[in-house]
This record gives sequence, structure tokens and C-alpha cells, in this order.
Amino acid sequence: MALHRKFTLANANANAIETDAEKSRPKMYLKFHNVYPCWNFIIAALAINAVAMFGMVSNFSVIWVTYRTKTLRGTANFLIALCSFFDMLHEHGHLLFLYTALSGQNFLPISSAVRFCSVSLFGIGGIAVSIAFTGLDRLLCVLFPAFPRRVRPLPYLSAITLLCLASSVCTLIGYYKKNNETPNFMVTGTFSDLVSDPSLLLYAFILYSVTVLIYLITGFVIRKRAKKASNSSSSSAELINRRIFRSLLVIVLRPMGPFCTLQAYCSNQPTNGAPKKNGSAARYFTISPPGTYRVLIWSQLLLGANFFGTQITTPNECNENEIFAKIWMGRREKKMVFRLDILQKGNFDELAKCFAHFYSVITDENGKFLLAKNGTFSKKLGLFSMLMDGTINLHLIPMKKEGASDL
Repeated sequence: MALHRKFTLANANANAIETDAEKSRPKMYLKFHNVYPCWNFIIAALAINAVAMFGMVSNFSVIWVTYRTKTLRGTANFLIALCSFFDMLHEHGHLLFLYTALSGQNFLPISSAVRFCSVSLFGIGGIAVSIAFTGLDRLLCVLFPAFPRRVRPLPYLSAITLLCLASSVCTLIGYYKKNNETPNFMVTGTFSDLVSDPSLLLYAFILYSVTVLIYLITGFVIRKRAKKASNSSSSSAELINRRIFRSLLVIVLRPMGPFCTLQAYCSNQPTNGAPKKNGSAARYFTISPPGTYRVLIWSQLLLGANFFGTQITTPNECNENEIFAKIWMGRREKKMVFRLDILQKGNFDELAKCFAHFYSVITDENGKFLLAKNGTFSKKLGLFSMLMDGTINLHLIPMKKEGASDL
């Protein structure tokens, strides 16, 4: 009976919790959403778009010169033009931030931002791959001097282009999937709002790391061969290779600089506003209304089962319906909404079989509480790695303070 009263109390507050979750907004939104003109945004947008406009003109010039000049039809020239094409697609996405800043709108839902920037996100997916293939092509030309003459340009370059396009499509799908998990989250329209997901950054980081390794090997080979050159013709060939290598290195490093800056920025941002204390990452949540809650973490998630919506088919489990709400842990703090109608039909003794861990928490006056932090306890459960993976399923039951010890 005591359990039923707790469920009834939770059910009475379910609407309030859902409303608070829908109103969840970043601190920047609360500070600037009604400010116009917002000079912080306007100056930043103008500066970013000035650089982007210069980049678009430069990239278009590379493509146009490559197309018009018959002597620039080698594989390296085509791949440089391909890099410029994807980079040009990416750069026009910065216009969204310029629009939100100058119009006074300042913010828009992340789902709308992703749709507007679809072409730009598509371009981002091809930049890292095309740069990697540009480096690989130069390495092959250095290792095998006859490669440029023997390679069949059409199938060779077509295969590389298809791989770049496939990467762009997969990356775009990944951005849609990640950012549409919280479609109403308000963002400024900058690219850092859309492309800061750790898993997607890791993909680009791996490709750029491979590219750097390729260029290091290429530079080492060119330097070694230059020292061994004995006749004037070979010295001339090595000199040309060195000039091409230096030019390509500058071209490759230009898009890698902003990426490394973004990677460093995102890696230093605490998840969900959680402070870093003594090197241990902490994870906080907010629930409304404040009070004492029983926190229950689903054991099936710890065992690697699928997330919210998966039906439980294992015998002796508690229920075959959706029991827990999904809590997404990304770059922002989210309030929790959970289903209570299913839980009310269950029996606590049966439900307890489904939980790997449950404990009580007392929130602060704002409803904030610590869920978990890196430590021996978390490592034993595998909980911290699960938090870092980006998702967690849990349920909270409101409790009366005097009943906290008997549930």
C-alpha cells in the first residue's frame, strides 16, 4: 500500500515533470533569447562569415582553375578540387548563424538547424576522407614514380569520389540521428552546436590522424630520397615532389586546424554542466519537483540490451512493456520524464528483479542531484562507462522522507 501511494504521488506530478522537461533550455538561451541587437552574436557571426566567404571564393577558384586548365588534370589536382568542393559545401552553413544573429531570432530548435544545414553537414562528411585520399595519392606517387603514368584516372578517381560521397551520406545520417534526439533544444545556429557529438568527432579525428601519419611518411620518404639523389634529372624530380608536398601539406593543415580547435573545446566541456572535481567526472540530473527519490537503474542496460522501447522476453522478468524513459546525456542537462502507468500495474517484488542497483537521493532546492561519478563503485557496475557512452535508462520514485528507509 505504501508503494501504491508513492506511485500515486509520482503520477500526480507527471504532468509537471513533462512540462519542465519541455521548457529545458541552455543558460545561454535564457540570457540572450530576448536581446536585440545582441552584439555578441552579431560580431561573432560577421567575423565567422567573413572568413567563410573568403574560403568559399578560394575553394571555388581552385575548382574553376582545375576545370579550365588542361595541364591540371592529374590525380592530385582532381583530389585537391574535390577537397575544395566539400569544404565549399560546408562553409555556406555558417550563414545560418548570421541570419539568427541579424534577424534578432538568436536561437532556433536544433532540428530546424540540422535541416537547414543538411548540405553543409553533407560536405563535412567528405572533407576528412578526401583529404586522407589526397595524402594517400601523393604517397603512392612518391613511393612508385611510375604510378601517375600507369594508373587509370577514371576508375581510380571515381572509386575515391564514391567513397567520399558514402562517408558524407553516413555522416549526415549520424548528425540527424544524434541531434534529433532532442529536437526542441535551442541553439544559436553555429556549427559547434551541431557537430560537437563525441562519436562523430572521433570518426573525423581518426581520419585526420591517419592523414597526418600518411604525410609524415611521405615527407620522410621525400627527404630520404633527396639526400640520395645523384644526377640532375632525379634531383629535379625530387625537388618537384618536395614542392608539391609542401603545397599539399598547407592545403591539408588548413581544415584540420579548426577541427583540432573544436575537438579541444568539446573535450574540455563537462557533460550536463557537471563540474570536474579531483580528476573525477561527475554526472548530475535535475528532477521536478525537488525532494527525496528512489533511483532505480535497469540491469538490462548494464548487460548491453537495447534501450527504451525494447520488450523484455527473458523469463521471470518484470514486464514486457516499456518501463523506463530514456535519458540522453550529451552536451546539456535534461530533466526526466518517465512512464508511470506501466509501473503501477507491476509488483515491487517482481520489479526489483530487474534492477541492478537502487538507492535514495535527496535533491537540492532546484531538484539537482548527483547520479554517479567515476570511482570503484561505478567501475564495478560498469555504470561510468555506460554514462560516457551517452545514454542511460533509469526510473525515479518520489519518497516521503520518513519512508526512505522502508522501501
